[in-house]
Amino acid sequence: MFAVAASFTAGAILAGTWVWSTQNAIGSQLVADCVEHLSHEPYALSRTTRVPHALLSQLFARSGLTIDENLIVNYLQPCVVNGQAALHIVMQQASGPVTVMIMTTSESIGDFERSLAEAQVRVRGFEAGSLVFMAESSRDFDVVEAKLIASLGI
Repeated sequence: MFAVAASFTAGAILAGTWVWSTQNAIGSQLVADCVEHLSHEPYALSRTTRVPHALLSQLFARSGLTIDENLIVNYLQPCVVNGQAALHIVMQQASGPVTVMIMTTSESIGDFERSLAEAQVRVRGFEAGSLVFMAESSRDFDVVEAKLIASLGI
């Protein structure tokens, strides 16, 4: 009886470790792909004018998302990141621009943060995919995340 219980426990630990390591590898690749993508559109970080709400609504709708009129976005571009459709947005904040890649063509990979040489990164999973926040400093991540989540209703 003890041996059966031990084998079930060992199996559960191995399965959990495999799921965690797989999710971690997928998350690491997503972060690397998103950070690398930033080099393709460096001008996005300097935009300070507001993207018109009609354009925001249209492009978010194409990704299966709706937003309210309160979201202020300074850059918006549909992009492809390692073969996955994404909405690339930038929201200017007091400490500088915060980039968010809204990935809706893949499953949520969970929540985590990374500190890289190139950027601070936060990933938040949601029902339709993942939000990847990137900036020089993570100081404004909480504010931007709250605004985005409230506007998207997720």
